[in-house]
Amino acid sequence: MSLIKVKSRGTDNVSGRRNLIINGAMQVAQRGTSATGVTNNGSHFLLDRFKTVINNAYTSTIQQVADVPDGEGFKYSLKHTFTTANSSPSSGDYNVLDQNIEKQNIYSTENGTSSAKSITLSFFVKSSVTGTFAVALQNYGSSRRSNVLSYTISSANTWEKKVITTTADPSANTNSANGAGLGLRFALGSGSNYEASNATTGWQTADYFGFNGATYPAGTTNATWQITGVQLEVGDSASDFEHRSFGEELQLCKRYFHTYGGTNAFEHLPFLGQGNSSSINFNHELPVEMRATPTLTQSGSWRVNDGYLGAYYTLSSVSLDNLSTKLIRGSATTSSAIGGDIGRIIAYNDINARWSYSAEL
Repeated sequence: MSLIKVKSRGTDNVSGRRNLIINGAMQVAQRGTSATGVTNNGSHFLLDRFKTVINNAYTSTIQQVADVPDGEGFKYSLKHTFTTANSSPSSGDYNVLDQNIEKQNIYSTENGTSSAKSITLSFFVKSSVTGTFAVALQNYGSSRRSNVLSYTISSANTWEKKVITTTADPSANTNSANGAGLGLRFALGSGSNYEASNATTGWQTADYFGFNGATYPAGTTNATWQITGVQLEVGDSASDFEHRSFGEELQLCKRYFHTYGGTNAFEHLPFLGQGNSSSINFNHELPVEMRATPTLTQSGSWRVNDGYLGAYYTLSSVSLDNLSTKLIRGSATTSSAIGGDIGRIIAYNDINARWSYSAEL
């Protein structure tokens, strides 16, 4: 009789969907795979669920690249190149990569209770700069609370795996269930306003993601920093990275953002509208239930194709009303009357046109 060996995962690790991070393998990129000149613009999402937040005096190129640690089952990593560095940041400057996790997705951590559990962060990182770097967990309750941690990169331009164990925050989180519950923030640059005195001092009521003396790669011109295999799980040790199928990861990402366009020059939206003089009304059932009622952003050339006459009319003044997390109702102005005909909205000879819904945290 053969024996089946069961690998131990530590004292608290659970089976099933362990990873609280979405798109930790950096494979979903609905918005695109490269962004240049990312600078003082608030928040910038490129790869799904990960946003770069910059304030002052930094400029980055962000890419999805096929450069990964050998033998770990990854295809892509997220790469930052700091084209404009800031080696002497002002107190309020920062450059951070983060992902916010819905509160209702962190109940397993017992965050906000006296039974707060051990949690373990693991990831693969590669940097042209060596030193001791900062990463923080933040609790988005009525007051911002931070737990600043550290990791060391020993060899330049070499993939290294990092494992950090800490605890969830025992203080209460008062956000709604679909609000931000826990934030993971990699400090790429930081001014003194956002620095703890040192790392691993536990949870503090402050907005900290760096610490005094930390190494910040955004302080060196043309330095690179890249990451993949990001996993945050309940337990006091790191299990192997939880690889999910691309389709499953994509559906998880669409709860926060999904987009149409960018595939071909005449891509049409998956819904029809009813004309009314020089306007059109439309209803759209969303492909997944979103976290919250979404906002719409558009770019490029969108027109209405009159289903009866076969003509194309320029679309403008798009607005949404009666929103829900499942259904969109909207209206738009057309450049000419389409009467009561049925029409479809289409990207007009523009492969770069985008029609996007966002409910990001």
